[in-house]
Amino acid sequence: MSNIVDHTDSAYKIKWKNSGAQRYNGAYYYSIEIVNNIIPYIKTDRNWVTINIPGKCYDHSIVFIHNNKNPERYAWLRKFKDLILVCGIPSTCDKVRKYGTPIYLPLSVDVEEIKKHIHPKVKEIAFAGRYPKRVDKKFPKGTQFIESLPRDKLLDEISQYRKIYAVGRTAIEAMILGCKILPYDPRYPDTNIWKIRDNKDVIKILQYKIDQIDKGNNMKKVINSSFRSRLTDSDDWFNMWFEDKQSIIDTMIKNMASDLDAGYDYFGNSMIKEREELENYKQKFDDEIENLKSMTADDANRWCFYDMKKRGVIE
Repeated sequence: MSNIVDHTDSAYKIKWKNSGAQRYNGAYYYSIEIVNNIIPYIKTDRNWVTINIPGKCYDHSIVFIHNNKNPERYAWLRKFKDLILVCGIPSTCDKVRKYGTPIYLPLSVDVEEIKKHIHPKVKEIAFAGRYPKRVDKKFPKGTQFIESLPRDKLLDEISQYRKIYAVGRTAIEAMILGCKILPYDPRYPDTNIWKIRDNKDVIKILQYKIDQIDKGNNMKKVINSSFRSRLTDSDDWFNMWFEDKQSIIDTMIKNMASDLDAGYDYFGNSMIKEREELENYKQKFDDEIENLKSMTADDANRWCFYDMKKRGVIE
C-alpha cells in the first residue's frame, strides 16, 4: 500500500494551526481535493506527497508542487530518488527539473462543490487571495480585498462580485461563480490561461503521464538486467540505444498530445517550447545516426553503450 504525506500529517497540522490567517491557502485546500478526488482513482504503486513538509517524502513518490514563485523551497527533495513532480504551471517544470521528473498537470477544482456558493452579483470589484500575493501590487481605487477567510466564506464573498483579481485555482473558482477575472500578477498577464477543469477531468491525464514515466523506468531495468547477465557477450548495444531514443521521442509526442487534449493552446508559449524541444531532440538523433554511419560496427556498438551509460539508461 502506498504512503501518503498530506494535510493531515502531524507536522503540517502544527504548522497550519500556528499560521494565523495564512493557514487558509490554496495548497491546503488543493491537497484535500487531491486526496479525496484524484488519488483514489489513480493506479500506481508510487507514494504520494500532496503538501510541502521539508524532509517528509519517500523514494518513488508523486509530489505535487504548489509554490510556482519560489520552487527552490523544494530543494530538499534532492535527497530522494525516483520522484515525479506534478506542476500546475508549465514554466515551473523547468525550475524543479533538478529535483525529479516534472510533469505538467492542468489545475483543477471540485466544480460541483464550488457551484454551491453561487450568489447574486451585488458588488463591483475585488482582489481574492492571500495578503502576501498583493502586498506589492497596485489596484484601482474602490477595489475591495477578500482575504484571510476560510474557503467556504471566501467563495461566498467572491460570488457577490462582478470582477475579481485572482490567479491559479482562485481564478478558476471565481470563473465558476460567474466573475470576470482580472490580471494583477505580471507572471500571468493573460487570464485566458485559467480554464475550468474538474478534478475528475485531469485523472486520465495524470494516469497517462505516470504510466509513460514508469514504462521508461521499466525499460531501463530490462536493459540493466540484460547488461548484467551478458557482460561478456557481444551485445547489440546499437539496437538497445535506438529503441531507447525512439521511446523518448514517442513519449515527447504523446505528452504534447495529452497537453493539447487538456485544452492547452497549440500556439501558446508552453506548446511552442515543447515543439522546439521535440524538433531539437529529433535533429540531434538524426545527427547521431549520421555519425554512427561513419564508424565501424564495433566502434558504433561501443559508442552506443557509453552514450546510454552516460545518460543513466544503464548502470
